[in-house]
Amino acid sequence: MILAALVRLTPQLEEFDIAAALVSADGGTRLTAYARLYACPEGEFLPALVEAAAEEVLPFAQFWALHAIAAVIDAVGPDSVQLATVRRLCACLARIPQTAVDRIQSLRAILGRLEDAVGGL
Repeated sequence: MILAALVRLTPQLEEFDIAAALVSADGGTRLTAYARLYACPEGEFLPALVEAAAEEVLPFAQFWALHAIAAVIDAVGPDSVQLATVRRLCACLARIPQTAVDRIQSLRAILGRLEDAVGGL
């Protein structure tokens, strides 16, 4: 699987610009950023990662962006997630097609973990 290879290899890229990759017009570059943050979660990129996931047009890439978000939240803890980031995730949920059950379930699981941290959504 391509993503498994990306998850394994991206941590070895010393000069990979995560911030630039998250806003890249190239879907493969964005997917590489999601794989990198899934493999090596870095809290400083969480707002940009959430924005990228919310705007992602490729369903497969959005699925992995959501998994990267979960990994970053695991690393920083739900209490460290800003309310604006939680609100952006809620807005993202409203935009995901109802037929995209896997992405909806992933995002609902993330929001469920954040609910207690922000005092209810």
